[in-house]
Amino acid sequence: NISFAVDRHVEKVSIRKIAVSIETTVVASLNELVTEDEAFWQRDLSMSMPPCECVLKVGVDAMTTNSNYVGDNGTLDGVNLWMNENDASITFDGYKCKVEIIAASTENNRTIAVDAARELIDQGVVVIVGPEYSRVAIPVAEMANYKKTPMIATSASNPLVTLGLPFAFRISFVDTEQGSVLADFVTAKLNKTAAMAAIIYQEDDMYSEGLARVFKAEWEKLNGAGSVAAYVSYNYTNVENLNFEEQASKIASVNDTATVLFAPIQTEEIPSVINAVRDAGWHGQVVGGDAWSVDPNLPQKCGEACVGAYFATDFIASGAVGYAKTFADKYFATYGATPNLFAALSYDAMNLMETGLKQYGTWTCQLAEDRDGLRNAMGKLTNFQGVGGNITSFDANNNPKDKCVTFAQIINATAQVAFLSLICPITI
Repeated sequence: NISFAVDRHVEKVSIRKIAVSIETTVVASLNELVTEDEAFWQRDLSMSMPPCECVLKVGVDAMTTNSNYVGDNGTLDGVNLWMNENDASITFDGYKCKVEIIAASTENNRTIAVDAARELIDQGVVVIVGPEYSRVAIPVAEMANYKKTPMIATSASNPLVTLGLPFAFRISFVDTEQGSVLADFVTAKLNKTAAMAAIIYQEDDMYSEGLARVFKAEWEKLNGAGSVAAYVSYNYTNVENLNFEEQASKIASVNDTATVLFAPIQTEEIPSVINAVRDAGWHGQVVGGDAWSVDPNLPQKCGEACVGAYFATDFIASGAVGYAKTFADKYFATYGATPNLFAALSYDAMNLMETGLKQYGTWTCQLAEDRDGLRNAMGKLTNFQGVGGNITSFDANNNPKDKCVTFAQIINATAQVAFLSLICPITI
């Protein structure tokens, strides 16, 4: 009995050892499989997905609804063309991120534009494209900078849009450059026969007043003190009730001494102002700023009064070559229309954002960190190719350096505009 009990005890111990051995082997095998499985899936996910959901929200704070202004939807059309070309996505750091556009209308109103920007920022946009007009872009830039959100102004050219605001960028040239180059161009183009000039501007508009002041200073430097025979303004608050007869009469009164009229005014006012001036008896050359290139139909709306006028711009579809022509052709194929300045520069702004994000090279899903990373990357970009002209780099105020100015002329009243020349780089 004792022998039998001992044998049974030994048998139980052996079975227990075998069971433990089998269990240990199975657990080890399972652990190895799980480890390999996790490694496989982690490797697979790392090749196709960012560390978090990658949705880049881009805010567009621009003229999108107010039909009283020309160029409506030009900015949004340029943005959407970029979206179509890029499958609404950006690929960088080994994965593909979806781009989502959130649009808000400024209605060319400071308060509405700032409120719209604040709402876009609160919705988590990584960057704001726009606004187009300096008078609304300046307060929006201040808001974006306060919220530490990058903003890329398109055609807003007043220096104050970016001055001292590290999160505010601009894709166009600056009025301090544009005004000087315009005065130089006209003096040279007219073979210095235009020693006297007249100027008409909108006194409470940051763009118009600023550009008029720069042109006047450069003109007098080239042609002598007192060479601006008439410096005439009108007020924006009363613009809808103006017939411009008073201003036109002052311009016409110097017709015998001045041979150039500089009109750095907003696009929607050009036909009324220039026709009033012509009707009052002005026969000299008319010159405009980049706002003259916003509406491709301006020659038709202005008629014979604007024929022969020169103007400066970042982009003109007529005479476009290379990259700019490719853009113009794609735009026409998509929308059946000629792209305006707003469309060209918003398209450039989207490409600037894309290039900056690829330079930044990652996406943390920490919005403050990603916004700041994009800002730093854009500020360091060099040799950027744009539809509205190439940018060698950005200066301390995030303005394009060495950007060219395109000059064009209205040939006739049937919307024909001719490319004249390209002046670059800008030197002051």
